[in-house]
Amino acid sequence: MGLTLAEFLLGVFIGKLAALCRFVVVSTYLRAWLQESTTLVNRLMSGILLFIGLTQGWNALNSLVV
Repeated sequence: MGLTLAEFLLGVFIGKLAALCRFVVVSTYLRAWLQESTTLVNRLMSGILLFIGLTQGWNALNSLVV
């Protein structure tokens, strides 16, 4: 009824292999998702900074004219 050492080690090996395979799948998914969200954040930040720069430039021009 008891497990032999070989069966136990085989079970440990299979469990570690399954965990490693799941880790690879999850990390591949996360890498793609994080790259997409990084691109989105970069575009959002560039839009915000462009808006700030344009408004500051507009205000500077208006202060020179007035």
